[in-house]
Amino acid sequence: MFQQQKSASCNVILQFTYPSLHTKKSWYVDFMSFDPGAGKMRRKKFMLGGIPKITDRRKRAAELIEVLTKQLRAGWSTWVNVDDNRGYTALSDALDKYEAYVECDKKKK
Repeated sequence: MFQQQKSASCNVILQFTYPSLHTKKSWYVDFMSFDPGAGKMRRKKFMLGGIPKITDRRKRAAELIEVLTKQLRAGWSTWVNVDDNRGYTALSDALDKYEAYVECDKKKK
């Protein structure tokens, strides 16, 4: 029972796994990220098979891993569309928008 509680609490804390390069049959960079819509972790793959030279594949993979790691640490999620008005918004941004709305409403009256 303790093991179940421990793993459940780890799932709450862990929001992503670090990207890694896979070089078996097909070359790709993958990672897992929390999908708030589904409520679980989901895998995302970036395929590198279209790059003909192996050295170019490794360079592109290193670039991808570096960029994705920075974005994931900053809180980015591939599953959340920020451009969508009904998407997920930070609480501080929502409160700022609400305060601006209330101020505008007071000026109209």
